Amino acid sequence: MLIFLLGFCGMSILLCFLYRLAAIYNREELLTSPAGLALSILIHPIYSLPAFAYYLWVFPSQQQVTDYIHTTFPQLEPFLSTHNCSITVPLRIMLPFALIAAVLILLLVAMGVGVMVLTFRKMGSMKGLMSQRTYRLHRMLSISLILQFAIPLTMVGMPYVLWAVLTYFNRGIDISRDWGNG
Repeated sequence: MLIFLLGFCGMSILLCFLYRLAAIYNREELLTSPAGLALSILIHPIYSLPAFAYYLWVFPSQQQVTDYIHTTFPQLEPFLSTHNCSITVPLRIMLPFALIAAVLILLLVAMGVGVMVLTFRKMGSMKGLMSQRTYRLHRMLSISLILQFAIPLTMVGMPYVLWAVLTYFNRGIDISRDWGNG
């Protein structure tokens, strides 16, 4: 669920950058028009849809897991009735989900960097047309947006991407077992 929240947060900040870029180009009407507002609203679920659809389609429900354990391991019935248990989703199910989420995070980063580069290029070309104070304020706002975009992606997204990539290329190694318990 955290990966969906990260995607929604990242898309919101990306939309802030897009609005900022539209303002610098003096084209705010593109994002405030009905089509622009619809895009602003729909881009969040559309971005997370592939990972969410895979999650709903493939991940087993708690009842399915319980039924599987009861039929496969009937000798565990006395233990299961008195203890809370959890499962680890098998790698064959988790790996495609992790790769879909990693691709979505990398796509978000690529779009964010592209919009940031366009913003700073346009600001640089307009530096002579605005006062030093206005330019400095625009630059400070853009840098604060970069930090708002980078910190969640770095702290949550990149370890997730790293896990997905390492798991994909090291299928014989259980990374959560080898690294998680030190």
